[in-house]
Amino acid sequence: MRPTSYHRVAKALHWLIAVLIIAQFVGGKFMTHLGLGTDEKFFVYQMHKSFGFIILGLSLYRLYWRLTHPVPALPTGMSKAEQVIAPITHWLFYGFMIAVPLTGWLYVSAQSGVDTKIFFLIPVFHFPVPESDFWRGAFDNAHSALATAMIGLLVLHVAAALKHHYMSRDETFLRMLPAKEAATGRIAVPAITGALVAVAALYLVVMLVWGEDDHHGSTPTDEMTAIEQIGRTSGGPHEWSLLPEESYVQLTGSAFGAEKTVHIDDVAAEIVLDLEHPEEAGAIRAQIGLTSLDSGEAITNDELKGAGWFSVAEYPAAMFVSDEIIATAQGFVAKGMLTIREVSQPIDLPFTVTMEGVTAIASAEVVVDRTAFGLGGDGAGVTPQVTVTLHIEAEPAR
Repeated sequence: MRPTSYHRVAKALHWLIAVLIIAQFVGGKFMTHLGLGTDEKFFVYQMHKSFGFIILGLSLYRLYWRLTHPVPALPTGMSKAEQVIAPITHWLFYGFMIAVPLTGWLYVSAQSGVDTKIFFLIPVFHFPVPESDFWRGAFDNAHSALATAMIGLLVLHVAAALKHHYMSRDETFLRMLPAKEAATGRIAVPAITGALVAVAALYLVVMLVWGEDDHHGSTPTDEMTAIEQIGRTSGGPHEWSLLPEESYVQLTGSAFGAEKTVHIDDVAAEIVLDLEHPEEAGAIRAQIGLTSLDSGEAITNDELKGAGWFSVAEYPAAMFVSDEIIATAQGFVAKGMLTIREVSQPIDLPFTVTMEGVTAIASAEVVVDRTAFGLGGDGAGVTPQVTVTLHIEAEPAR
């Protein structure tokens, strides 16, 4: 014989998973809409992943319990359509509860260099999926779409449960409460309804007040590459034409205990340099196109391009200008100003030059304090010192 109410284990799993799913959905919107700082965003993303793994584990156990334990029969007063829809809805929920965290897991697996630890303690392996923008985008879109569909199904599920309680006046809703008595329903059902309404209102406030999703960052619609903005030199004495395909800038720093490297390949420069007498003829006007920055991690790229860091939508390039280059025992030093987001700081850039035929290859490395430019704030998760490495190749201008 079938039971008249769900087992207490099934009830506990039902309500625990429901609360976690709602919290994950609302929290996911919060973390992508509230413009969090780097440290805060790292924390909430790790917590979001941690609770996602908990939901996945509980859902798998809930599915096992459902397959091995009988459930109450459907109310006799249900229409034929409701009798067909009810089991389909339940099985769809099982699919969503497993597929949503699974696609999230696949998404983080496609992020190179991003470690995942449940509550910062238990390391989790990553699936051997390609680490590419295509697969990151595919898994991210699938994760978001499935989560949205699951919440839509949840709304219908709640509406059906309330319909049974208030309109059909049967015991469908009561069977999932700790106690099935009518008195419990009179207290618990309005309380649950009120809580859901409050959560929905909070969610709408976030969507209306904070606007667009900042998870994917923004790309300037009128962006110009550094090469388009500067162009090549005109061919005067001691002028050099930069080879953009061979030149790049690399940023290296420590973020949350792991070394991170950012590659920028959109570099352009007007260079005047007399290798024998740089004090007489030496000047550099270089522009670094920040829209091309790539860390190999979509989340990190979005963060760096966002308002808390380089604000690429508003400031698509950084500038280095030097009108004084001196010779040293090791090579050269370009004394100039580095400008990022309208903040300029003096900088001495040591570099060496080697010749391969007519091609000059310049190598430089300097440590920059990112906080001096207001990049990323003062959070302890990312070290203030960033090593900037330049590889520049140029030929005599013609």
